[in-house]
Amino acid sequence: MTVAVDQGFVAHLVAGRVHVVPEIDRLDGREVVLRDGSRLRPDVILAATGFRTGLADLVGHLGVLDERGFPAARRPGLWFIGYQDRIEGILRQHPIEARRIARAVTHD
Repeated sequence: MTVAVDQGFVAHLVAGRVHVVPEIDRLDGREVVLRDGSRLRPDVILAATGFRTGLADLVGHLGVLDERGFPAARRPGLWFIGYQDRIEGILRQHPIEARRIARAVTHD
């Protein structure tokens, strides 16, 4: 069993600032192509993949994953959280990584 800690996501979802969409088929430049063929140009994509990386179908064609399907390379505008083993635990590490990425995104 895993504990999920909400630090504002649900409030943003209810307020309409976050939108859940159908499955992503692929990334095409700055656009996201959904399984139904529709295209979006989001500010952020949050892919909660669970206990497996689940990234091969989404970004495997970009050459950013290693042989295990974990992020191995950087690409402008593409960030990953939660794929690094940390002795202090991943739940503690997620907000630290999120703040680091937020700072980097605002300076891109």
